[in-house]
Amino acid sequence: MIQRVIHVVKHIGVLNAVTSLYDKYWFELRYGLKMHASAAPDRVEIENPKINGYKKYEPISHDSFQRMMKRVDWKFRQSTFIDFGCGKGAAILLASQYEFRKYIGVEYSPVLAEECKSNIQRFSKRTGRAINHDIICCDATKYQVPPEVNVFYFFNPFNEEIFDLILMNIEESLKTNARDILILYFNALHKNIIEKYGYTVLYGEEKDKLNIWYTGGNYAYHKSKIV
Repeated sequence: MIQRVIHVVKHIGVLNAVTSLYDKYWFELRYGLKMHASAAPDRVEIENPKINGYKKYEPISHDSFQRMMKRVDWKFRQSTFIDFGCGKGAAILLASQYEFRKYIGVEYSPVLAEECKSNIQRFSKRTGRAINHDIICCDATKYQVPPEVNVFYFFNPFNEEIFDLILMNIEESLKTNARDILILYFNALHKNIIEKYGYTVLYGEEKDKLNIWYTGGNYAYHKSKIV
């Protein structure tokens, strides 16, 4: 842990490192959340031949999430937010500050799905604010995207093959209900998959300025209604 902190300080400076750590841990302590630590698939009870296609659990950086959200012009209050690979619910709770109409979490691990539900309950109790949400424990490739979902969040949860299947499911949903959609993709190691489906970049940073481990950069993509 100490070596990790020293490594971060060397790359982004003391002030940025302290700010990043403060935002992360203060948020968890304030609302009684259990977000850490990161966990590999074999520690969250995932048993499936496609195991190698699913990445380890890790909560999103607060700074990275907020930086993108503040730069995207979107009607959040009229939107439904879905997190593929929702883990313990960090992105859903951060997104709740933007008052989406509804939040959906899709998680393959039953352990993480239950922890996500518990964190949302704790957060709602501490804030006195209900969060309209559904947490679904299932294989994301077999999940049928609801027609009202229009904001899709990914924190590099899948390999290229699985990610492509998810995007194909989104395309099928658009055929059923044509609508404007937004994709928020953090640590975008497979952004080539998104771009082949004709999305437009609304916001992009090739390198996260505070998180040296996000080597894929962070991007927001938009697709207009299919006529």
